[in-house]
Amino acid sequence: MIHEAYAYQIVNSPKFYFVYTDKVLLGSIEKKSSFDGAVLFEIKNHHFRLQPINNKLFVLINVTTSKTFGKITIAGYGPFSKVIFEYNDLVLRWISKSVFAIHWQWQKDKMVVLETIENFDIGKQTGIIVSSDYFADTDILIMIGVYLRTKRNTLFFKSLYLL
Repeated sequence: MIHEAYAYQIVNSPKFYFVYTDKVLLGSIEKKSSFDGAVLFEIKNHHFRLQPINNKLFVLINVTTSKTFGKITIAGYGPFSKVIFEYNDLVLRWISKSVFAIHWQWQKDKMVVLETIENFDIGKQTGIIVSSDYFADTDILIMIGVYLRTKRNTLFFKSLYLL
């Protein structure tokens, strides 16, 4: 199996997270103050909307065609949550390998198809992404993974603040 590696960086702005791979803009993720509304993604000029159905089920919709691209199911909360992404007859699992989700993976069965490890530099949000050649939709996996990482960290820090 061939693997590709990318350097990545997440740049924060007031309304978006911009995700770069090898210093080229991959896409953007809309920031939301709450997690109960739809979130817009742009990936290389393709527009998607992650629409919540309830607090455990989300559908990913291609905005141009209005067709459902896939669905994400989140079971549980915090570091023990289970995230499943189903699309194109595939079932993938997002797994956080660290407390702050700076190391996460997408797995098909037990095989790692995409892995991200962030450098532990406060405020820099840079790292490495390694993907297998098995998936054509690596870009969407990166963007959804970054969204899940960001959502998880925001909820984690918000819960610490409320203590």
